[in-house]
Amino acid sequence: MATAQDWWGQNAEIRTDGVMEIGKYVDFHDSDTDGNDYSVRLMSDNGTLRYYGGLRGTGTLLIDDPNDVINWNDIWQSGFFEGYSKSNAPESSGWFWGINLGHRSNSNSNKYGGQILIRNTPSSPALYFRSRGSDGTGEWSKVLHSVGNQEINGNLAIGGTNPLARLHIIQEAVGSTSGNSINGAYWEIGRQKLILKASRTANQTNWNNTTLKLQAMIDGTDHQSIDFVNDENFKEHVDIYTGNQIFNTRFTAGGSVGIGTTNTFGYKLAVNGTIGAKEVNVEVTSAWPDYVFEENYNLTPLQDLEIYLKENKHLPGIPDAKTVEEEGVKLGEMNAKLLEKVEELTLYMIDFNKEMQVLKQNNNLLLEQNRLLKEEIEQLKKDN
Repeated sequence: MATAQDWWGQNAEIRTDGVMEIGKYVDFHDSDTDGNDYSVRLMSDNGTLRYYGGLRGTGTLLIDDPNDVINWNDIWQSGFFEGYSKSNAPESSGWFWGINLGHRSNSNSNKYGGQILIRNTPSSPALYFRSRGSDGTGEWSKVLHSVGNQEINGNLAIGGTNPLARLHIIQEAVGSTSGNSINGAYWEIGRQKLILKASRTANQTNWNNTTLKLQAMIDGTDHQSIDFVNDENFKEHVDIYTGNQIFNTRFTAGGSVGIGTTNTFGYKLAVNGTIGAKEVNVEVTSAWPDYVFEENYNLTPLQDLEIYLKENKHLPGIPDAKTVEEEGVKLGEMNAKLLEKVEELTLYMIDFNKEMQVLKQNNNLLLEQNRLLKEEIEQLKKDN
């Protein structure tokens, strides 16, 4: 059953030109006993046809023109909308077509619901959506796609939620009691790959023997890598490997560096190999041996030095071969000791030169005396 009335209670009227005039609204009832309770109502409201109730059909529903938008935050009714460079669109310029999904209790002051918008860019499509509060505002989210450039104006989490940075990759933890390896991220360019992986040694219940590795690969073969390691003794270090995973350098948590060796032997820099440099500046903490030239310096007599050398087979103050083999040589200290010996040798040479001068004078005196003696002998021969 259907009834039609205008605002003043008049029934529908069919004019002579075949036009049927209907009043304020048309009510549809599911049965003759519905009384004044309609199931569906069509109503005229200031030039707008309002519909109350459910809508279902088996045919096609087409709308020629979507509704114009002035501000995407102001829409509160459900429907199709369009706007060119309108306020509060996902982007500041361009055409957008979309659907507004309003809550059943919406009004001008309540704009709950959601919106889905499509940007008019056939070569690089973009789809946006958002949920809205009562004032119609809400953050736009962009749906990623496989065509065109991608832009994310915020943080991205992969494998989890609540990203803490622009890119936050969240990977399940490596098993604590069984050794395994997990690849967390791949960057692949042609034949080259850069892999971020985590691994740990089997049968470890504590958080030792774990490694976070940044691995470079070429044609499926491991090449250079940087390993962030917490070893079996809970000591942290960073290892660098060259091509074919040959160990190169270690940086320890204590600030030491090992080049070509994993053991720094307590040194800040340990090098297993040859060092080439244009210049090396060594700070000397011990006294520089200018004291050798002081007046009160006790220079070992050469006779005593000879006895010491025969007994010890090395100079006084210089380490022997066994000590050097076991402990190495401290450059600053050794250079000072060698300079001390050079300066002592200089003093020996000065003393030797003084003795030579005395001997030379004595020799000249003897030569002069010998000459005079010869002259006297010759004179005596002549006199006789």
